[in-house]
Amino acid sequence: MPGIPQKSEDVSLKKIEVEDMEMKGEPEGEVIRQVIEKERRQEQIQESEDFAEKLHQTPSTVSQRVLKASDHSQQAALSQKSEFLLQVENILSGGLGDIYNQMEPSIKQRFKNKGEEVARRIERMVAEGKTKVSKIIAWIKEWLKLIPGVNKFFLEQEAKIKADKIISMA
Repeated sequence: MPGIPQKSEDVSLKKIEVEDMEMKGEPEGEVIRQVIEKERRQEQIQESEDFAEKLHQTPSTVSQRVLKASDHSQQAALSQKSEFLLQVENILSGGLGDIYNQMEPSIKQRFKNKGEEVARRIERMVAEGKTKVSKIIAWIKEWLKLIPGVNKFFLEQEAKIKADKIISMA
């Protein structure tokens, strides 16, 4: 991946960066802190790119990648998810990668949990054969309201678009 040094390049690049900072007269502790911050930013960029890539893959590919990276308890929970549920989760998360990555960790967790809950509700409704678009839109809007500072018009539009995709799939 361009822009992110590979492991073999890491040490020499860090040394050069540290030497540059030391030449500028910055204290050694500050130099180390800056290098660590830069590494952390690079990791966050990589994570967001991985998340965005995952959003564009099919649900089965996503579940395979998650299974490889998760522990046994997460594997058991994921294997219980139906193909339809994974597709609904994929539709709900579509286009929200940047917004999700900018959230605080506590909000991220609530947002993720609520999204999974909405997906399960939709799956149950479709399984019962009582699909109501207005309920689906209301659930999605309720979920999207967890986004800090969300625009009312964005919320309405996204909820309708996602509901239309889910209905067409069901």
